[in-house]
Parts: sequence; C-alpha cells; structure tokens
Amino acid sequence: MRMLYVVESTPTIDARTGDGSSLIPYHVALAMPAHVSLEIVTFSGSNTVDETLRARASRIHELPQRGLRDAQMLSLVARESVGTARRMTASSRRVVRELSRAADATLVHGPHLLSLLDAVVGPCAYQSVDPWSFRLEMEAVAASGPRALYRRSLARARLARERDLPRHIALATVGRADAERWRTELERDVEAIPNGVARGPGSEQRRAGRPERPTLSFTGSLDYTPNIESATRLVREIAPVVWAQEPTARILIAGRNPVDEVLALASDRVQVLANVPSMSEVYAASDIAVFADVSGLGIRNSVSEALAAGTPVVATPIAAREQPDHALLTVVSEAESFGGRTLDLLRAVRAAPRSRHQIGASTPMRSWEDAAGEYLAILGAASR
Repeated sequence: MRMLYVVESTPTIDARTGDGSSLIPYHVALAMPAHVSLEIVTFSGSNTVDETLRARASRIHELPQRGLRDAQMLSLVARESVGTARRMTASSRRVVRELSRAADATLVHGPHLLSLLDAVVGPCAYQSVDPWSFRLEMEAVAASGPRALYRRSLARARLARERDLPRHIALATVGRADAERWRTELERDVEAIPNGVARGPGSEQRRAGRPERPTLSFTGSLDYTPNIESATRLVREIAPVVWAQEPTARILIAGRNPVDEVLALASDRVQVLANVPSMSEVYAASDIAVFADVSGLGIRNSVSEALAAGTPVVATPIAAREQPDHALLTVVSEAESFGGRTLDLLRAVRAAPRSRHQIGASTPMRSWEDAAGEYLAILGAASR
C-alpha cells in the first residue's frame, strides 16, 4: 500500500519543540506495518526530522510556510487560524494534489490542514486531534470580553467548514466522547482513534526506592489553558492540604513552553521544569502524579504516560476521561476532597514496599501499533 501522510508539523517526539500535532504522526508513522510504503508531507518549523523517521519513510517533503505577518493579515480576512494561513499556500496545494494522485490513500493530520483537504485526490482520511470547533469554543469559555466573542465567532465559522467537508473523506479524532459529539454536530460518521503509549523506558525499568522527599508531579504542555488551570489548582488548592500534614512535600511541574502564569507558581517547594528532555525522569522522581483538570478535550496523554511509567495517578473525572480501569489510577469524584485523597494516596504509596516486580506488573497499555492499525482500517474503508 502506498500511503501519503500529510501532517501540519514536522513529526518529532522532542519534549522541547514537539506537541500533539508532531508526536502523534511520529509514532503512527513508525508503527505502520512494513507493507505500507510511506511518503510524508510536512511543513518546516522548529522541529527537525530524525534519522529513524527518515529511514522509515520512502520520502519526506518539507514545505515552507507563509510568513507570519502575511499569515496574520490573511487569517483576519479569511476568519481562519494563523496556523492555517501559514500552511495554505498555492505550492502546498499543488504538492499534495500531485502526490495524493499517485498514492493509494492519504491520511491528513492536524486541525490547521482542514482547508487543504480539497486538494487531495483519491481516498482520504482526516484526523483533527481535537475537533477544532470544540477547541475554539472551549477557549471562548475560558476568555472574557471581546476575546471571548471573537473565539465564539471563530468556533461557529469553523463548525460550518467542518459541516461542508465532502462525505467521501473519513473523519477521526482522539476522544470517543468528542467523536460522538462531532458525529451529532456533523450528522455523519466519525471514528475515535485514541493515542497509544510509547514503548521505551517503562514501569519495569523504573528505579526502586522512593524520592527523598514526598513528591507530587504534574506534566503537560504548560501553554495550554486546561493545563495551566490544573497546575494552578494543584499549587493553590491541593498542595496546602498536603503541606498541612506533610510540610516537606515538593511539587514538580514539568512540560513545554511554560507561560508566565505557570512560572509564577515556583517557590521553595514548587519546581517548574521547562522543556525537559525526558518525562520518564519526572515520573521516576515522583511518588504520585496529580491531574486536577477542570476542562479539556480528547484523552489526556500525560495520564496514560504516567501509568505506563508505573507512577500512581490521582485525577479528576475530566483528567481521567476515557482511561480504562488501571490498578495505579485513582479517580476522585466531585463529592470528595481532592486534596484529602491526594494526601491519602501519597502516604499509602510512601508506606508501601516497592519492588521492581510490583512496579512492572501494571496493566498493559494501548500501543501505537493498535492506533496505526485503526488508521489503516479507516483508510481502507475510504478506499472502497
């Protein structure tokens, strides 16, 4: 099978420069079975293509983006995101049209590429990560004044474009709840394809022993509104409950691109780690990972990653959305005290004996091979 994979950001798992739009296609590309001949179209930026990905793909095309100032002007006129305006050039449309014509099927990844879909020739599937109309609506709720009105206007315009997508294009998103809602809004089929968990240093390799001080952690992109809310809630609301009984406890907040609001949380008991090269080191240094989310879309990758690393997790129902039952996952209902349950779990974890055998016996996690197989299935259905 000849597959064309069009992605909005250069695929990478670099913790400093990557994000969901680069991490997902990186893992999916490498997880594709050997019989798939893979050609990738991406857009130049801060990421670089590593040798592992180059070895897997038959060819990788890195297209230039429109200049930022021109894209900003175009986005205002077209009521599109700046990210979309930077990628929607005559040359990118020409390349996608020519390459898709020669492919058996085309998989397009990323919300900023919706306007590129009409350049695809032949069977096509579109993966939007989160439905972008829902993302804009969520951002409008978090904003106020003119910014909120503008976001709502963009959300309505985006939903209209999503409804106009040709019926022959298969649609996919990460979360099942989002897929069901999108299916209702668009009155058409939408598939949910959850992400996998990367193999590598995992729970069976996590070091024995405990951190010297009781340690809580939070991980995620630190410029994303739901994550900013969650990190702030951890420090301002939950940590004081823990510190009242465990005054030496520390908090690690780790992730890419921390905004000023997150950086301001740092103190002698709170460490903000920006763009760490390996989240596995953060999980290994933690007794428990804490996700006190009050909003969000899709499935929280950080929860899956922490569990795969063998780190106990305490989470709100929103943070644990669509996570299967897991021996290391504690979900705190709205009727319970999140701070109290966090303190109880921290004490239980530090009191329990910890061995490599126990740590490595966690529940098997969904793999990227699982996800890749499901993408191939929807491409196959689109081809019929």
